[in-house]
Amino acid sequence: MYPGFSGGPLINTAGQLIGLNTSALGRDVSLTIPTPTLARVAEALQAHGQVQRGYLGVSTHRVHLPDDLKAELNQKRGLLVVSVENDSPAAKAGLTMGDTLVAFGDSPVQSHDDLLALLAGDVVGTAVSTQFVRGGQVHTTEITVAARS
Repeated sequence: MYPGFSGGPLINTAGQLIGLNTSALGRDVSLTIPTPTLARVAEALQAHGQVQRGYLGVSTHRVHLPDDLKAELNQKRGLLVVSVENDSPAAKAGLTMGDTLVAFGDSPVQSHDDLLALLAGDVVGTAVSTQFVRGGQVHTTEITVAARS
C-alpha cells in the first residue's frame, strides 16, 4: 500500500465500498478490513461501547481423533481440554480436563481458530449446544458463553 492510503476506503469497479485499507495492524503488512467486519465492529461499539468476545474458561490443545470417531463425526481433529478454570462457563456446563471439544453450535471445532471465530460477541450470554468426547463417547452439553473481561 502506498504511504498515506492507510485508513482509506477500498472501492470496487462498481464504486461500492468493500473495505477499509490499513497498515497499522502489522509491521510492513497492509490489509483490507472487509465491510461486514466493519459493520459488526460498529454495531458492537454502539451497543456495548466495546467489541465483546466470548469466553469459555478452557485451555485446549489440537488433537487427532481416533478412526472410529473420525468416521462418526466426519472430522479429523478436535480440541483436547487441558484445563478448565474454576467457576467458568465450561466448568458450570460440566466440562473437565481430558474432554475433547468437537462442535460448538452447529459448527465443527478442529482448531483454536475455529473456536475463536465461533466465540464472536453475538453469542455472549447465550446457551450454545456443545459436543465433546469423553471416554470415547460423544456427549452434548449447553454452555452459556460469558464475555471475556
